[in-house]
Amino acid sequence: MSGKNVRTIRVGSRRSQLALVQTHLAIDMLRAKNNLLEFEVVKIATVGDKILDVALSKIGDKSLFTKELERALEDNEVDFVVHSLKDVPTSMPEGLVLGCVFDRTSPEDVVLMSPKNRGRKLRDLPEGSVVGTSALRRSATLKRLYPHLNFISIRGNLNTRLNKLDLESETKTKEDDSAVHTVRYDAIVLAKAGIERLGWADRIDEVLDNCFHAVSQGALACECRKNDTFILSVLADLHNESACLSAIAERSLMQHLDGGCSTPIGVRHQLIPSVGHPHHLVLEANVLSVDGAQYVEASVSAEFPHLIPRGSKRPLSVCENDVEEIHSLLPKQPRISGSDPRAGHPPTSEITHLNLSCSEEELQSADDPSAVFMGVHVSPICSVARLRMARSKRVGRILAEKLLASGASRILEEIRSQTLTASKTNMAPHKTNVDRKKRKAYYRKSAAACKRQKMASVEDPDRPAQNIPKSLESGMTGYLITCNRKERSAMLESFRLLNDALSKITSSPIIFPPGTQTSDCPRLQYCPKPPQTTPCDGNDEDDDILSELRRENNDTDKPVGSGSSTRFSFYSIRCGVSNCLFLLHLSESASAGDIVHSIFQHLLDTKEPQSRYVLRLLPVAATCQANCVEIKQCIRKLWAAFLGTVSVNTATPVTVTQAPDTSDAAGIEVTNNSSSPDPSPSVHRLCPNVPPQRAKEQTMKGPKTFLVMFKARNYNLLSRDNAIEATVSAVQSVDSSWRINPNTPSVIIYVNVLRTVACISLLENFDLYRKYN
Repeated sequence: MSGKNVRTIRVGSRRSQLALVQTHLAIDMLRAKNNLLEFEVVKIATVGDKILDVALSKIGDKSLFTKELERALEDNEVDFVVHSLKDVPTSMPEGLVLGCVFDRTSPEDVVLMSPKNRGRKLRDLPEGSVVGTSALRRSATLKRLYPHLNFISIRGNLNTRLNKLDLESETKTKEDDSAVHTVRYDAIVLAKAGIERLGWADRIDEVLDNCFHAVSQGALACECRKNDTFILSVLADLHNESACLSAIAERSLMQHLDGGCSTPIGVRHQLIPSVGHPHHLVLEANVLSVDGAQYVEASVSAEFPHLIPRGSKRPLSVCENDVEEIHSLLPKQPRISGSDPRAGHPPTSEITHLNLSCSEEELQSADDPSAVFMGVHVSPICSVARLRMARSKRVGRILAEKLLASGASRILEEIRSQTLTASKTNMAPHKTNVDRKKRKAYYRKSAAACKRQKMASVEDPDRPAQNIPKSLESGMTGYLITCNRKERSAMLESFRLLNDALSKITSSPIIFPPGTQTSDCPRLQYCPKPPQTTPCDGNDEDDDILSELRRENNDTDKPVGSGSSTRFSFYSIRCGVSNCLFLLHLSESASAGDIVHSIFQHLLDTKEPQSRYVLRLLPVAATCQANCVEIKQCIRKLWAAFLGTVSVNTATPVTVTQAPDTSDAAGIEVTNNSSSPDPSPSVHRLCPNVPPQRAKEQTMKGPKTFLVMFKARNYNLLSRDNAIEATVSAVQSVDSSWRINPNTPSVIIYVNVLRTVACISLLENFDLYRKYN
């Protein structure tokens, strides 16, 4: 594999053990056909995996196990997902298709007995025995065959259901939304394919081969984006025509009956031959009432063409000529009737048969490379294969029409009316006006308290902050950090870098709390002041311990920032943007810019890597609201402090020459020399004692040039041009001698917008650190 490009494909899967086994089965089959592919499994939780106390028929959603997987496909988080085809609705989201159907094995249902009933059959269980099943179809079918048994819903993955079966004590189950019952299962009914794939075939006590199974049961399918030609070509190697033809016919039947989890519809098929390219299909189906008392059954058989009929007047492709030659050598197979013992199941009357003649719709589908058959779109594939898929779809439609004409429509209507009535009965009670008023009063009270706290910190900026905000807002200074998904690891690594740099600048070691020297660092690190020693009375050891405990107790009773002996230096603040972190800086010993410059100067000197998860580390001089007025006002103060003309937290205004923000006065300059105090709060409202990013005694060497960079994340109300224009105006209003230089600027002003907050960075000597940052 050396010298060859290896592509990694992200495969989405549910989190259950069976889903992961099926996903790895597909990956192993693909890897065997192409060794230049690598695969990454992305585990996704679905609604059906979360709601485990309600029967599937009462939830009512047809995409219980697929919606979250399909959302990941639409968001390009995965390249394809692996489904149990029976869980996939017959109507697919726009732009998504089933790129292949494969590995359909053992569609029958099986019975697993509890330890005390091992070796028995359902007919041998005593009257009133409890049988667990999650499918309404199985319950209706078995009630008709075994009326002496009690069938109760059982939810959860296969491991959970087996645990419930093997428990000797009673298990709590929720039969409806009003009561919870405790039951002890004597047996459970599951799909044979899942049991075999998990390697639990020895637990099977009975195979229900005389019963109809669920639509597409036992088949697997891979769903992908229709416009992703590469993934479609990869999945085409996995496609199995026999599994696909039977699945399309059954899904077509389900769609035309408008069935789902709440409708007991069973199917049974026979393909001849069962492998390779089948030429004959027998499809049977039944529709039952919920209690199994009413029952309708019908069947259809069809011949599959092996070439495009010459009447279509279309030249045959190369593959079709090959198929025609093979087809001419095949022996003529007799038509299978409902009473033929080769069908392997009891006969049904009045079997409708489709011969080799093709309908106009089938021929049009065969000629359309973009045709989709019940969600299945295999590419590349020849027109003959598309014609056979169209035939399967037609078989399902004809069988559905036959069932509806035989009385299935009346049964289905009764089931839907019962489901609708149950859903209305079990709906949550409508919230009254009193509930709404209480909820609004609570929110108003919480918002008012938060507002009072912020106003108190604005009016008295010298007062230490006792409650650090949890989310990013105006008036902060700190560090903007970007990473690649590993946010927790990047945060811990950032704390290490910043604490090491701060200890070098202050020449005092950083002392961590007990038990936090490992990788499990706390959310915030602190730099304690030198402890004050208190003389102890006497030399007795107990007195020393007692005085030490009293001293620790006095320290812990003081809130953060209220004069306690411990002063936190860095806080992790939520910024609301993925792959981005913001650390609040509260150290009075050095600015955020000084610490970052120290980190990168050490990196330049040692040439040793300092981080594994942190991609970019930027000092943020101040934060403000993401609008032109706030950005301009904040940068004016920062730039004046940066040049050493005023303090960063002063309220004294500077002489400003700027154009008004209104479009009507564009180009007109206004000089504001007002001596009235600036009504706006300081830029470091939450950390007033933090020094400015650049010390006053420093002097700028070289030409006075700058460059403005802008990036917005999760915010589209501030354009790049407006932000840059406001920044340039603010800089030149403080010192008009500064000029823009896009090639070798002395200072880079970086405006990063995270949601609604703008993080402003003043970066000196950025060219030296650009390689590492």
